[in-house]
Amino acid sequence: MYTASTVTAAPSTVRLPRSKYLQVTAIALVGFAISYGVMRLLDDSLHAKRQMEFDKAVNSVVARLEQGTTTYENVLHNLDALYRNSVQVVRDVFELYSTVPAESNPAIRSIGYANLVSEAELGEFVFYARSERYYNYRIHPEGKRALYAPVLYLVPYPKQSAMVGYDLLSRPEFAEVITRAQQLRSAVATEVFPFRRDTSSLFLMIATQHKQRTDEVLLPTAHSRFDGVLFVEIDMKEFLRRSLGDSVASDRNIEFRVLDHWSERSPSVIATFAPAGASFGSRPEALKAEKLLTIADRRFKLEFQSAPDFTSGIENYFGLFALLGGIATTLILCGFILSVLSGHQRALALADRITEGNRRILEASRDIIGTITLDGKWQSVNPAIEGVLGYLPESVIGSLVTQHIANEQARIQFLSALSKRDVSNHVNLPMLAADGTLRWISWKLSIAADEQIAYVVGRDITLEREAQAELELRTRQVQLAEQLALEANASKSSFIRRLTRYLRSSLVTTLEGMLQFVKLANESSDRLFAIVSDLLDAAHDELNGTEHAVQLEAILRQAQHRYRATDGMCSFIERSVAGSALLNVEEQTAVQALTHLFAALTTQLQTGSIEVTTIVNTQEQVLEVQILAPYAKHVAEMIQLYNRHQRNLVEALADDQNDILFRLGLVATQIRRMGGTVSVESLGDDGGNVALITLPLAVS
Repeated sequence: MYTASTVTAAPSTVRLPRSKYLQVTAIALVGFAISYGVMRLLDDSLHAKRQMEFDKAVNSVVARLEQGTTTYENVLHNLDALYRNSVQVVRDVFELYSTVPAESNPAIRSIGYANLVSEAELGEFVFYARSERYYNYRIHPEGKRALYAPVLYLVPYPKQSAMVGYDLLSRPEFAEVITRAQQLRSAVATEVFPFRRDTSSLFLMIATQHKQRTDEVLLPTAHSRFDGVLFVEIDMKEFLRRSLGDSVASDRNIEFRVLDHWSERSPSVIATFAPAGASFGSRPEALKAEKLLTIADRRFKLEFQSAPDFTSGIENYFGLFALLGGIATTLILCGFILSVLSGHQRALALADRITEGNRRILEASRDIIGTITLDGKWQSVNPAIEGVLGYLPESVIGSLVTQHIANEQARIQFLSALSKRDVSNHVNLPMLAADGTLRWISWKLSIAADEQIAYVVGRDITLEREAQAELELRTRQVQLAEQLALEANASKSSFIRRLTRYLRSSLVTTLEGMLQFVKLANESSDRLFAIVSDLLDAAHDELNGTEHAVQLEAILRQAQHRYRATDGMCSFIERSVAGSALLNVEEQTAVQALTHLFAALTTQLQTGSIEVTTIVNTQEQVLEVQILAPYAKHVAEMIQLYNRHQRNLVEALADDQNDILFRLGLVATQIRRMGGTVSVESLGDDGGNVALITLPLAVS
């Protein structure tokens, strides 16, 4: 065995050639360059990470504001749809459709509708407004104008009652927007201006085409075909606060401000979201971004910059730490390389000796040791394969392992074990030797996914498997023999019952017809009669302990349930089944018999159905049951073996496959114990495999 003393046996110092020192110097230069590159990479990575988090925070704010914008625009569009689809909208209808959005959106100060009224129509309009229960309705501010746009309906009312009757055209901000709404025929927005003392408001407006007008009123820039305008008054700061909602984690990384971006004038700051006392835009190292928020036809500029704490922290020095650490590591590495180079030749010699030792171990091992690729091909194998399976190592390398596996089920098991990565698997497989004999090999597979190979060790366990198979055969034979013994006992009991019934009947007849003649033998006859009666009662007691009147449906349901519980895959089809028929059988024995029969007829079947048909034979007082299963070749072969060896089933179990013959034997003994009969036949590919059973009916 090789130990550390093997390495230290060589001289402790080795003089290296000049070329080795040059190589170490080159490695040091490369290490310094890599350290610098790592420093730049960390700096760039930190910047990219911060930029990504910054962009994420910006996009989160923009998305929430856009969602809030959509909500408020939808309020206006819904009311516009109401006017477009209605012949006339009265106050109650307007308040019905406006109250809910006004109360559910705190940023909405008011929702209203203003009619476009000429000076000639002013009196008629005021009369109509008062008829809508605005009894003190008046137009303000006072003054004569060619056209008025007084507010007719307003929500919330009376909270905002001061707005009712207000002439929007009295303010130039509204006059310009109303004209633009008629020209664009879509929703428009005013600039943000202090309409109220405590609020910087934004008005969303849309012109409504309630009906065509014959006496069209001219605005200064466009013809009017509209009855009026709908408007939604929004508290801009409250809108921004409500749209942003509760602060999320990413909001701590940014600060921003909102500007009214209008082409005709310089942008004005509406709101700033930044820490108290902070000066927005005063830090050149901060990350910056600009976004546009569109509300109706007006655009607002959003200016973002990173928060002061976002670009500070110890991570700013990670790049420098990496550079210094890289330089120190490079120096240590160079010293280590010089040490390693001096012992390289000694390590190579040691490796050669270890490799030679491992090779000898592989050659001397009696277990198959080798490597296979993950697609199942031999890559290397030791000579033990020749002693175990009879194949030369050179002949199997490059071939598939599965071509030496005995059956398809074992091949699937092997490939399944091989497909599991990074684990050790253990499988026992039947292998075909070179001379055609079957050898059981216990394979232990260790998957190395990184190397794309599997290390395998195979041990011959043929003798152990044969001993185990022999033990299992003996167990099955004992179990079947016990069932046959139970059947013999049941047959004997039935015979005694019939015999004693016959003797009792004969003795009764004799005693009644010849009572006077046999007075002298009265005591002997009575004693014989008592003995026979005791035998009959004992037989009845044994029968009553095992047989009952049981419905066929209960037996079938329990048998089907147990069949599925044992991984049975076939479904059941019942044709003309007399489920209410009462059977003179022991319930659990009948359930076990049917369960074994279902399992035997469908062994290894993954699909198909079992057809159950019954006929009540009242003449013979039996129930005839036919069970038809899909055809399977291996089941058909076992059925033929069963029919040939019904008189010596115990010995025939040596040729059983998948316990089919064993189950059929159990079914036959259990059915016969209950006074029934059973026969099993194979009808070929088209007919399937069928079992015919008769069971005694209960006497009503």
